[in-house]
Amino acid sequence: MPLLLIAVAARAQGIRVVRGAITDLNGKPLKSAVIVTEDKEQFRPAQDGSFEIRISTSNHRLAFWAKGYTTVTREIDGSFLMVKMDVDHEAIRKMEQEAQAREEQLRLAEEARLAAIEKARRDSLFAVETARKEAEAKAKAEETARVKAEKKAERHQKDSLYNEKYRNKGLEHSVDVLWSYPIDRCVVYYYYSGYRQYGALHPLELDYTLSWRFNRWVSVGVGAGVSYNLKSITIVNDSFSPVYGDFKEKQLDVPVFAAVKVTPLRSRIRPVIGVSGGYYILSRTMLLNADLGCEFRITRRVAAHILFSARTTPYPYFSEEQGAAGYHAAFSPSVKIGFSL
Repeated sequence: MPLLLIAVAARAQGIRVVRGAITDLNGKPLKSAVIVTEDKEQFRPAQDGSFEIRISTSNHRLAFWAKGYTTVTREIDGSFLMVKMDVDHEAIRKMEQEAQAREEQLRLAEEARLAAIEKARRDSLFAVETARKEAEAKAKAEETARVKAEKKAERHQKDSLYNEKYRNKGLEHSVDVLWSYPIDRCVVYYYYSGYRQYGALHPLELDYTLSWRFNRWVSVGVGAGVSYNLKSITIVNDSFSPVYGDFKEKQLDVPVFAAVKVTPLRSRIRPVIGVSGGYYILSRTMLLNADLGCEFRITRRVAAHILFSARTTPYPYFSEEQGAAGYHAAFSPSVKIGFSL
């Protein structure tokens, strides 16, 4: 029992109680201060800055530290420690700089976050807009293709119905009656044949054409006919001095030609443009005609047409000075009436 009391007394003698208070130079309690012993133990004061700590007797000094204040070291002399701490301006400046740096980092991080959010939003909107435009373009292309296909099918259907109704393809036979009146002449060919006086020519012509119609627009064919001059040559005599007589020589001729005909519209009444060229066999003059008029569909296989033509026709030629006679080509307005079968 005496030994136990001695041990307790010895332990009690190794602990001391230190009391005090911590304030700034203005007397404001520093509750955030930290009390550090030489044994590295740490204590904090109460809300009013006062403290009462139990420490080992081996500690002779206490260090008082607070953020933004100069560290203070005090000797433990058994009295009430009144510790006043001065502001550490350098530390405050560093803390402010650190705080500003943290704020700048937070600001940059927030800006980066917001920029990332905005970029994601723009990318999303762009993706949505791109997808919308692609969908619209695809829908428009599909609609255009559909409309074209419908128009093509409708056109083919109309062509088929029209071809079935009006026989717009295959062989075609045409018979035409043409009457011309010459208005101008030019020398094409002549030969020696005595001395004759010639009057005006008014050719009447009957032509037959066999053509192949490729489609509703174009047909190509060949033809032949008979031309008869209603008023023609007056025989004079075979002397160098012409003497007018009463005998009339009627002239026949045979035209052969190739022809192209274009009908640009698909209707029952449609315009016709035609070109033909060839040769008058007997008079040995060239043939060149251009036709413009209308065609009237009567039935599927029969069409009537009336055309106004600019054409060349053989015209008698006589030269007393050269002692020669032949034919001119007369450029004539004509009317052609015919049927296509």
